[in-house]
Amino acid sequence: MEIKEKKIIIIVALLALLIFNTQAEVATFSEGCMSFGGSYLKLDNSKLNKYLTAISLDKLNNHLLLYGGEIKGKVNNRLMIGAYYYYGSQISGKIVNQITDEGNNLRLDRQFEQFLKMGGLLFEYSKNIQASSELFVGGSCGMGSYSFIISQDNGDVDFDDIWPSQDQNSDVFLYYRSNKYDSWMYNFEAFSGLRWYLTRGVALDLKIGYTWNIISSNGTLNYQFESIKSAPNFDFDDLKYTIVMSFGS
Repeated sequence: MEIKEKKIIIIVALLALLIFNTQAEVATFSEGCMSFGGSYLKLDNSKLNKYLTAISLDKLNNHLLLYGGEIKGKVNNRLMIGAYYYYGSQISGKIVNQITDEGNNLRLDRQFEQFLKMGGLLFEYSKNIQASSELFVGGSCGMGSYSFIISQDNGDVDFDDIWPSQDQNSDVFLYYRSNKYDSWMYNFEAFSGLRWYLTRGVALDLKIGYTWNIISSNGTLNYQFESIKSAPNFDFDDLKYTIVMSFGS
């Protein structure tokens, strides 16, 4: 390699190093941002799976995908505060066979779906590490809800079948079921991450956090028409991975 080529390579390397270490003000949000994306939440469903397998349904996966976003405003050059909201659900369903009292084989559509909703306040402290990226740490706390629906029917339900399903003397009562369980939840998270500024006002955030979730054991059934007590302890804490696109100024 000629000396001239070596000089060019050295100059390019020095320029790249200089650019990567330049603190560029345009690479940060000066006022705040809105973020949209999703999270991969590790979730131990072993307590629920015990009940699902007992009624011939498949086990739920031990993770949950959440979708939502955040809105944050700058307090100073390093600190942002804001709010967040995320939502996710899982479903397990199967066609099961049931023998009627008359000896007929009845195919029933049995479904279970659980829902997780969370929202609250967050704060984030960031520091530039290169011209177009920064590290951040933060935390959040809020409230939400945990709920699930379990239902069973013989295919599509006619409107006229809703009413006899409440009459224990009706054949429909024996095979049509629907219950919705609701409970409140507190959630807390500590997180850290990396933000890449793709262009002015647009960034990609990758963060990993550890979340603690406290779920009440005293819930309500069927939209608060009935109370239910002594539910299993559904509290959980585990890792949460989040990726969002942020837009701001």
